[in-house]
Amino acid sequence: MNNEQIDVVRRILDLADTVKEGLDYADVKGLEGDLISAIRMFANVVEAFAEIEEALPVVGLAEDNHIQDAGASLRKAFNDYLECLENNDHVALANIMSLSLLPRYEDWHRVLDRTLRPHIAS
Repeated sequence: MNNEQIDVVRRILDLADTVKEGLDYADVKGLEGDLISAIRMFANVVEAFAEIEEALPVVGLAEDNHIQDAGASLRKAFNDYLECLENNDHVALANIMSLSLLPRYEDWHRVLDRTLRPHIAS
């Protein structure tokens, strides 16, 4: 990898960490019943995730099946969470966040980190 790609890898990993912070914030706001704040943060989370996915070809990972599979699973959880937000279903929001969205995020982040971290360690 060249220096530009290594910089993109660092940015991807940093943004992935920020996505987790955003999910945690959206979770808290959803549990508090502040759906406007939860929706705003959730929109930022989805946008950041999309930016990461768009950057993967820059570092040669557009066809990585493990990252693609984990990303597809996370997108499904995003869709489920969005549906609950739209329906103002507070109970389902908490369940989806803790039982689906956060675990799928963790899986995706683990695959992403395991794949990219060696490139910045060298």
